[in-house]
Amino acid sequence: MTLLVISPDYASHLYPLATLATAWRAAGERVVVATGPATDSIVGGFGFERENLQLGRGSNPGVIKAEDQPPGEDDALRGFFDATRRGAVETLAFQAGARGDDLLWNPVGVAREVRRVVDLVRPDDVIVDHLAFGARLALVVAGVRHADVVLGHPSALVVGDEVYGYPPAWPRRFRPDPDALASLHRLCVGVRDSFTAQWNDALAVLDPGARASADAFAETGDVPVVYVSLGSFLSVRSDVLARVAEALRGLDVRVALASGSTRRVELGPVPKSTPGSTGSAPRCGRRRGPRSRAARSARADDPAIPAGYGAVVAAGRTVWPPSHRSHIRGTGGAGGRPVAGIA
Repeated sequence: MTLLVISPDYASHLYPLATLATAWRAAGERVVVATGPATDSIVGGFGFERENLQLGRGSNPGVIKAEDQPPGEDDALRGFFDATRRGAVETLAFQAGARGDDLLWNPVGVAREVRRVVDLVRPDDVIVDHLAFGARLALVVAGVRHADVVLGHPSALVVGDEVYGYPPAWPRRFRPDPDALASLHRLCVGVRDSFTAQWNDALAVLDPGARASADAFAETGDVPVVYVSLGSFLSVRSDVLARVAEALRGLDVRVALASGSTRRVELGPVPKSTPGSTGSAPRCGRRRGPRSRAARSARADDPAIPAGYGAVVAAGRTVWPPSHRSHIRGTGGAGGRPVAGIA
């Protein structure tokens, strides 16, 4: 059995994806990472195979330096650093302006390379960085089952009328200028529309009969997964975990909650397992109800986990162990669906 991991050529993206993949390696399965040459040593350090796949112009083997980037990318990096010195809104505006090149670089070419890699590796499972839009587009068009992993802020998964790149809320200590925020919103709307046009242009080339997207940033699966973990120390806060569990109970989402030191009885009623799950799989259940902003962190292709490093480590053990593969369904394929779990 083979797992294919698709990652941008950046250490910060590869490390958590590779950590997830260690669950497959521990089960004695083959792991192939499709990424660029800059992170080759990281792939080798995990004991995985690497297949070359360039998802963007830039790269970062661990410590990024402008002078190490290709022409054009070096100036973009210096511009980003300068924007961070001017302020938060300025930084967001700079990122928005660069979004098309960063997130959907050479989409048709990338899609064809992804298809080449898939045909070569012939994976049984695929996990991909959520921000690798070109790779995800290729997998969707080809009908390849996959799970995408959200490594950044949960607001990267837009909900309702939210606009990608425009914060729906600010910390109380931050007081951005209202005119600057209005300008940022207009910019992000324009970027969303142009990015979606890029997505649809590539989609029309790759799959002429496919339905065009209204918002490429909002392309997600139909049943989101919420992963909850307070880490090994703060799992003692049973009151917080219980409050989170109660908030999620009425939503149409699947939940994997790492209870840690908290006794399960303190979390309230746990949904029963769904038909088709095994006794060793996470206990599963599904609650129907209106979506809300609380579901933002789970709005992703099926399944997807918003995760920092600690969450990914736990997810590798409790959400996607290879022994439960038959109960995991990614975009583009059919299969069983465990819909909530208490780890």
